[in-house]
Amino acid sequence: MARAYDDGRMDDLASEAQAESPIAVINELLRESHIPIEISIRDNEQVTASKNGGPQYGAAQLSDGERNALLISANVLTAPPTSLPLIDEPERPPNSPSVEGGRLSSAKGRTPERMPIPSEAGAATIAFLPPMSGLVATETRLDHGAVNVRIGEARTAEVLRNLCHRIREHRPEHWQKLVEQIDSLFGIELEPPRYIAERGEITMGYRERGVALDLSSAGRGLQQTLLLLAYLHANPGAVLLLDEPDAHLEILRQRQIYRLISDTAREGGGQIIAASHSEVLLNEAADRDLVIAFVGRPHRLAEGDRGSQVLKALREIGFEQYYQAEQTGWVLYLEGSTDLSVLQALARRTSHDDAAHALERPFVHYVANQPREVQRHFHGLREAIPDLRGVALFDRLEKAPPDLRPVECLVWQRREIENYLCSRATLESYAATVAADDVPGPLFVGPEVERRVRAMREAIDEIASALERLGRGSPWDPGTKVSDDFLAPLFRTYFGKLGLPEDLMTKKSFYELAEYVELSELDPEVREKLDAIAAVAASAVLAGPEPAGFTGRFASPSSFANHTAIGALMIG
Repeated sequence: MARAYDDGRMDDLASEAQAESPIAVINELLRESHIPIEISIRDNEQVTASKNGGPQYGAAQLSDGERNALLISANVLTAPPTSLPLIDEPERPPNSPSVEGGRLSSAKGRTPERMPIPSEAGAATIAFLPPMSGLVATETRLDHGAVNVRIGEARTAEVLRNLCHRIREHRPEHWQKLVEQIDSLFGIELEPPRYIAERGEITMGYRERGVALDLSSAGRGLQQTLLLLAYLHANPGAVLLLDEPDAHLEILRQRQIYRLISDTAREGGGQIIAASHSEVLLNEAADRDLVIAFVGRPHRLAEGDRGSQVLKALREIGFEQYYQAEQTGWVLYLEGSTDLSVLQALARRTSHDDAAHALERPFVHYVANQPREVQRHFHGLREAIPDLRGVALFDRLEKAPPDLRPVECLVWQRREIENYLCSRATLESYAATVAADDVPGPLFVGPEVERRVRAMREAIDEIASALERLGRGSPWDPGTKVSDDFLAPLFRTYFGKLGLPEDLMTKKSFYELAEYVELSELDPEVREKLDAIAAVAASAVLAGPEPAGFTGRFASPSSFANHTAIGALMIG
């Protein structure tokens, strides 16, 4: 308006006077984005803000997310009409509420067409949990609906203690499990949340090495992980939308937390849809879950599509792999992520503590059945880390593998790792145990166990007879590819006999059978392989001085201040 007046453009001045001010448009955008602040400019041109109609405060006190949303909105709205704003990662910094491209477009007079919401989504509990950028110092006790409203407004920093309090009060067995999960991940002991009636507040702390601390002093990685796990425990069956769930997590912990959150969601009947740039999560999800890679255009990577050119482009050796190798001092080569799941399950089943510790969060690289890929990858890493140790474990190979030294090369004597989980006793134990867990109450357990064991025996006999007729031998032969030729058709037949969906047990879930293996039947070769992996991990040497917060080969779990069944993972 000032420029129009100075130039004598009175018609333009009248038009400008009738237009909505940029500040008003910005505030409207913030309201639509569920950011509870209102921006104003004082006479001295100082930018101030107020939250929910409260007192005004300086722009310096805005959160990272609020400040980021304000800057993006202001830049787009004040750009010349013919310009094309380029915004690099508008979701940064973490916890920035969503000023979506659609809303910014509508501010320019263009309303994009929205896709219809599927009717099936109406019955689902759906929540978006953005990465946390900190935790409020005090937290008022909230009703369930008020908690959900704040989550919908991306104010997750204001509800973490409430979620934990609700779990402890109404789901005590889940609270105990949450305490155990956090202890295993970060080595700290959560203290029960307490309601202070005099102040109407919930307080919560934790102990680290015997020192009592308030939860607000914990690292962001711990707070973020606690938020995700607490929500899953408090809301079983929910669909959780996550943007960069690996945010604030150092690389070595991403795989471990991904698996833990996946398992927690699966146990509660929930689903997770996550967007991530993390190659670690990509590697884990490739054989377990649906992956959509945004490389040029969206590519759906089907289960087992590990050899696609898109995936190869995403998995070239990069800095993050050198970093992981430097931090662990050793690398584990496996054919696929299902092998890691089986090894972890076998280590737990055999109480092999050293192997379980080594496999908890290893630097693992998947090479299919290509020993030459081990050489290429390992020697590329050794250029930067001369003391790197390595161990490779393959299913039985058609011919002797090449000399991979200094990588220790291990080969299963049976056809594949699933052969060590496959026995009649193991399968019948699975059927009986799952039946007992599924039946509500002891009155019907006996008949249901009998029904499922009978169905399993019938399925075993049918598939075994079919293999014999086709000349493929017995499912108990060490040379049978049991994952494809026996277990997959077996479980389809078994669940079909029970009148259940036939895809309840797929190849990516066969590792669950390890829990039901009779130790007396377990081949001694399993312990030999676990011994070898544990020995390589124990011999690893960190390159250079240990970073602060490290003890031995692994990071002190809660020492990083900037510290995730996934239904779908979007990589881009």
